[in-house]
Amino acid sequence: MVDGASHHRAGPSGHPGLVHRPEAVDREADELAGFTRVLTDRVFVALILDVMVGAPWRGLGAGSPLMDAITAHPVLHDIESLELVCQPDLVPFYARWGFTDQVGSSRLMRRTEREALLSPSRH
Repeated sequence: MVDGASHHRAGPSGHPGLVHRPEAVDREADELAGFTRVLTDRVFVALILDVMVGAPWRGLGAGSPLMDAITAHPVLHDIESLELVCQPDLVPFYARWGFTDQVGSSRLMRRTEREALLSPSRH
């Protein structure tokens, strides 16, 4: 059985920098099945940094309670924009919580020395 737990901490001033980290734990196996991290300024934007689910639990619904925990978190209710970056095949999954890939003219930008993280047409 996988269930959720939630931990969070504020930044140094107790305001911006909330890191919200719901976890999915397989109680029978006593293993971490998945976790998320969210960073926010508590006013304008919250960025979902990770929604990670271990390979044995993928496709079994472990990601759903993680997303439920994020979208239900009271600190995130009044944020103007809750954002994430995902692979194209996960767009339908995140759409279940109201996310869209229609983001206007915004572009993802990256600075990296790892060529594998760049699009083939860009390097």
